[in-house]
Amino acid sequence: MTGTNKHLTYEDRLQLLSFVSKNYSMRKIGTILGKAPSSISRELKLNRYRKHRFNESDGLCIHARTCPSIKRGCSQTCSLYRIDVCTRLTHAPWICLGCSSYVSCHKSKLLYDPKKAQLRYEKLLRTTRLGPYLSKDGLDYINSTLETYLKDHRQPIPHILQHTQLGISSSTFYRYVENHILSIKAIDCLRKVRYTPRKKEKSPSNSSIQAIRKGRTYADFLAYCKKYPHAPIAECDSVIGTQGSPVLFTILLRKSNFMLAFKRESNDCQSVLDHWKWLQEKLSLVEFINLFHIALCDRGSEFSKPNDMETLL
Repeated sequence: MTGTNKHLTYEDRLQLLSFVSKNYSMRKIGTILGKAPSSISRELKLNRYRKHRFNESDGLCIHARTCPSIKRGCSQTCSLYRIDVCTRLTHAPWICLGCSSYVSCHKSKLLYDPKKAQLRYEKLLRTTRLGPYLSKDGLDYINSTLETYLKDHRQPIPHILQHTQLGISSSTFYRYVENHILSIKAIDCLRKVRYTPRKKEKSPSNSSIQAIRKGRTYADFLAYCKKYPHAPIAECDSVIGTQGSPVLFTILLRKSNFMLAFKRESNDCQSVLDHWKWLQEKLSLVEFINLFHIALCDRGSEFSKPNDMETLL
């Protein structure tokens, strides 16, 4: 299994060819390789090739066994010509490999080569990163069509793309505009200039996250409980309702199965610390330690300052 990577590697393609020759189903192959069955089926369909280099119309006719005047090139002249297509090639696995009649079959054969598929994948990967997957004529046509509708008719972008059938989505159009691939500017779009770019929230660096979690993982919790089996445990969590509504900060005392709940206006770290400090003020030091000796929290942002929670007043 290749893990969570969505792209097939050359080793995956080699295994895929072996599994197809054993007539494994797409679902079984996908389970072994860790991919979706549809991805496996699409890989075979897109990268198959003909054993003999002739056109689709040059295949064997369905009347070949009974036709008295069969000859090369009759596909261009005979009105009764119908290509004889194997049903194995009209659905998964899409190729002839694994068929019991492969050697004796005289129909046009479709095969799969992992090396050719890998080279095609690498070439496609390079070309898609170079720029838009369109020719200059295609870009000129899209540009002229959109200019006409935007400047003369002043129609919304989704409406234009839906009725002109240019073959691009709204997100692709806006990406072309931002990358200056089209002559159209942002000011020409009806709604784009009304929106300010969304600010991305800065997330803490991996090094700081790892430093916070050091000695506070679930494995550390289990090891501590094994060493001190009678230590009191308090499970901390947040109960969130609809967006923008108040949030509950809950503390479940395992030993007594008693739960405390505090209402907070927002699900932030400071509100948790405020209630935590309030408990320390209301209880004596001995009582607080006896009740909250171990605080078991999840990795939510409201519990992102464990050092402050562990500091006693």
